[in-house]
Amino acid sequence: MVGEECEEDGSTNKWQQQNPASWNQDSNSVWSSTEEALQQRLHPHSYPDGQQQQHFKQHASHQQYAMHVSTDIEPTQEELCDFSSACRRLWDLDLNRLTPGQDYELDCGEERKVYYYREDMSGGSSLFRFLHQEVFKRPTYARFYALLDNYHADEDMEEQLTAADEQEQVAFIEEISRTAPIKYVRKYLAEKNILTESEEEFKRQLQNLWFRFYNREGTRDSSSAFEHVFVGEIKQQAEVSGFHNWIQVPIGN
Repeated sequence: MVGEECEEDGSTNKWQQQNPASWNQDSNSVWSSTEEALQQRLHPHSYPDGQQQQHFKQHASHQQYAMHVSTDIEPTQEELCDFSSACRRLWDLDLNRLTPGQDYELDCGEERKVYYYREDMSGGSSLFRFLHQEVFKRPTYARFYALLDNYHADEDMEEQLTAADEQEQVAFIEEISRTAPIKYVRKYLAEKNILTESEEEFKRQLQNLWFRFYNREGTRDSSSAFEHVFVGEIKQQAEVSGFHNWIQVPIGN
């Protein structure tokens, strides 16, 4: 199952370099159950298969990517004038999203959880009853997952960008740029005169916005938009910050 411990071919996950005892500090965070999920990154679910991992280690320019989609991605005048319409179009264009009951099944518990509930109402059950392993072989999911071990959990620790990390960023941007939603965003921004039509300029802007490090809590280069939103960070009070991403949520054995 996805929650099982996996081998990492001798590589060291930066999340695993943290002191496990630090995860046991008391926290007043409303995200206490999410913090437990981050703790269990020490036993992450299965990575993309070995063949994909080897492929991802190549230089980004030497890797193979999915074909460009041929779907109509031209924004309509209504969408350009109404942001809600543009968001609905984005949803419709996302043909790669998972299908409930087919790709995954959730266990939401007997009571509905809302953000101001501090208690864990799951009853000890896993959020995911089922998640199909083939999900992590899909190009965009696999490349996204490859980025998750590039960061320290503590938000007051300086991040170090290696050449391999940067190649993973470039490859991820290249992969998603071939999908209909990202193509639509580029066309939408060009029509709004926010960006030029240049695809390469758009990719550079994405990488800069998502992956450029910035200072946090007095520590230089300790965070980035991608890390905060998708990976999650731990504050000094052991409070979870960011972590708006379901892929890291542990799956029951």
